Amino acid sequence: MFWRLSSFDSTGKPSQVYIQGTIHIGDDRLYPVADSVLAAWKSADRLAGEISTEGWASFQQELQKHMIQSYTDAAGRSVYDGLSDSRKKTLYSVIDKKTADSLALFEPWVLNTSVSTYIYIKAGLSPLKAMDLWFITQANKEGRHMEGLDELETQFSVIQYGTYDEQLVLLQDSLDTIADSAEMDKITGRLYDAYIAGDVKNVAAILDSENKKSAGRVPFYKRYNTALFSDRNQAWSEKIESWLSEGGTTFIFAGCGHFVGKDSVFTCLKKNGAL
Repeated sequence: MFWRLSSFDSTGKPSQVYIQGTIHIGDDRLYPVADSVLAAWKSADRLAGEISTEGWASFQQELQKHMIQSYTDAAGRSVYDGLSDSRKKTLYSVIDKKTADSLALFEPWVLNTSVSTYIYIKAGLSPLKAMDLWFITQANKEGRHMEGLDELETQFSVIQYGTYDEQLVLLQDSLDTIADSAEMDKITGRLYDAYIAGDVKNVAAILDSENKKSAGRVPFYKRYNTALFSDRNQAWSEKIESWLSEGGTTFIFAGCGHFVGKDSVFTCLKKNGAL
């Protein structure tokens, strides 16, 4: 999941962009980071992640603001009113009841953010082992600035996607996925193994298959997926194109799902004539 794009800047000098596709969870199999990746990192004039250095520094504070607003926007509604007894039981198997009771008074995206992480933790993977976090930590240690492919608000718009009722449908779907633990573990294992092996075609095929299944369960999923991937992929491709034009060497680390499949960042770059 490591790519290099070579081009020329506006003056005709060679320019290049390295892209390390990541997955937002991980285990020890990701480390040590390959020498070729580290060499590209060290040689880069520009670093970029999904969020900039400033974005990451303010993320927790902004998250608290969004949660406070979410409580207000929930307007006294309880997520429990939209959950069956079986879904509540699944919820309590992931989050203790006391915590769930308090989070149920926020908009559904707050609970969904918490339960979605469980899918990967149950498979023995951890957000703390993600390569994204490794690169962010490394940049901070080295005192190097990171550009952002997204504005921080773009990330929050995806996390908080949809109306209250649409967020509730996404939460219900997450809980149903967790309840089907055998299938969940199988798919998560296949995806992570394909990622570790650098099997781009298999990663793309698994993600495409899961997207089609989700579209069959969630009526507005196509619209959600457009906001999650397609719109951002186009915006990212435009930034990458501008960095190639500006020159030098850029190192990007971002979710590999944006760089595989028919609507990937690379597809957008080709349509724009940049590749």
